[in-house]
Amino acid sequence: MVGVDERAPEPGGQSELRIIELPDRVGLELVGAVDLSTRGDFERSLTPLVSRGTDVHLEMSRLVFCDVAAAAVLVTAADCLPPGRRLVLRQPPQTLRRALELFWPHVPTMEVAS
Repeated sequence: MVGVDERAPEPGGQSELRIIELPDRVGLELVGAVDLSTRGDFERSLTPLVSRGTDVHLEMSRLVFCDVAAAAVLVTAADCLPPGRRLVLRQPPQTLRRALELFWPHVPTMEVAS
């Protein structure tokens, strides 16, 4: 199990990420950190959900860190959604919010929800 706190992962350290399918809608709950060591697992879990033709929800309230490359994975996934669908980020960490504001301020298929 991941111990969740508000600190970013140690540089060069191994982060942990738990990925849990949401029981009530298409999406995932992310617990831990998405960075260089966990980004591949995150991307492999997210990619098949995008092709389902529905909104994709990501519960991020227990995600303590998400690097800018992981933010790029989210933007790419959002861009692959069919018209009228969106990627909904629920309670993303501040680091992710800031990266999206700086580098991708207008992604029409992505919604950041508190």
